[in-house]
Amino acid sequence: MYQFALENYPQIKEWELEKLAKFIAYEQDHHRQTIVECENHELNIQIHDYLQEHSYFSSRTDQVIGL
Repeated sequence: MYQFALENYPQIKEWELEKLAKFIAYEQDHHRQTIVECENHELNIQIHDYLQEHSYFSSRTDQVIGL
């Protein structure tokens, strides 16, 4: 388990979204399942949208976050 603490929860900064997306990509490139859990529904949507908008990560997002 990897806990990713935001600097100003529940606000997420662009660099935090990018870092999270790169971490997810790295884990999945090494055939490890990645699940993002977040109690804040709006933040969960924001993360999901970010991953969908970045084509490098878009093929991975179905397995990453279940909304």
